[in-house]
Amino acid sequence: MTHRSHALAAALTALGLFTAQTAAAQTYLGVDIAHEKLVFEPEYRAFDGAPNVRYDNRASGTQTSLVGGYQTAINPDFSLGLQGRVSISNTDWTLALPDPARFRYDVPVSLAFTVLPTYQISPRVALFAETGLAFGKVREQKVSAVTSSYNSEKWRPGLVAGFGVRFALDK
Repeated sequence: MTHRSHALAAALTALGLFTAQTAAAQTYLGVDIAHEKLVFEPEYRAFDGAPNVRYDNRASGTQTSLVGGYQTAINPDFSLGLQGRVSISNTDWTLALPDPARFRYDVPVSLAFTVLPTYQISPRVALFAETGLAFGKVREQKVSAVTSSYNSEKWRPGLVAGFGVRFALDK
């Protein structure tokens, strides 16, 4: 099964505790809430030699994250940061068929470790890009009394890429 996750680049809500932007280095801790879109692409192979069948299953919901990081100034306008994120999600894809079969796919927990180059527009506002690695706990479940059943939980790697705007609360 292939899994792709897309979270909006700009968080709907971001609460951060930031030190002064003029400092050479800063640490921060915050919470963000984002709209999330998940795409699950299961592929089924038949033992009788029939062609593989691939499905495109989409779901959306809310992802909430605890975010922390360290940022250091390269010059007055540019800085570079390292960030960690632990996220929980209520997004899942489900389907019940008259077979009877029931499918459920979700990624309830994920971790991300990223690098953030940042351009400071003003003392309170900054633009940033984000790139790094992520790991998600992917759960896949199928229950069918007639054909087959499976229940799988695996941590799978992924990539993070995005951009956003940050507002300092202490200016």
